[in-house]
Amino acid sequence: MKRVVISCNLSDTYDFFLPICAKMWKEKIEYEPIIFLVGTQDEWRKSHFGVVLGELEKLGCAIVWVDRVPGVADSNVAMSIRQHASALPWLDPNDLLLVGDADMLPIR
Repeated sequence: MKRVVISCNLSDTYDFFLPICAKMWKEKIEYEPIIFLVGTQDEWRKSHFGVVLGELEKLGCAIVWVDRVPGVADSNVAMSIRQHASALPWLDPNDLLLVGDADMLPIR
């Protein structure tokens, strides 16, 4: 299966783009999104972040929750965690993984 790995922290800069980007990858490019979210599910359900999470769930995206790392900015955790997606135990060894950004909208 072809998959795209995207990550985000609780960020007013990138959260808006996340469901739009995931939808484009899924429906336009036909890659299944794996979304790494830094923080807890409760934090993401609060305020407007809940809308983002709800849209990702409606799309059927695989969501992986990532704990914060003391002393490391959440944005750095979000950027670094994507490279570890291949270690997810439920992936098929033949899956193709592509790393993307929350605001990198594929248009073709």
